[in-house]
Amino acid sequence: MCSTATVVGIMGYRLLHWGPVLALSVTALISWSTSMCLLEWWPVTSVAAVLNLAVFLLWHILILYNFFLAVFVGPGYVPLGWKPVSIIF
Repeated sequence: MCSTATVVGIMGYRLLHWGPVLALSVTALISWSTSMCLLEWWPVTSVAAVLNLAVFLLWHILILYNFFLAVFVGPGYVPLGWKPVSIIF
């Protein structure tokens, strides 16, 4: 069995590598700049603006959720021996 410190170390290494750090930095920069543009373009003064901001932030949360899922669990795989269905037109 792995100890808790080993598991935390492995998970930390997966996230504190140059690839995930660069991806998170780019995502954070884009999220911050688009959020600032959104708030200047449509200030939060009405219900529609709050709804727009909520949907906008939900998309950011979903992007980060899928990123962390891919980092910690893996992007997925194709079963051994799988071949795409051939479609002939």
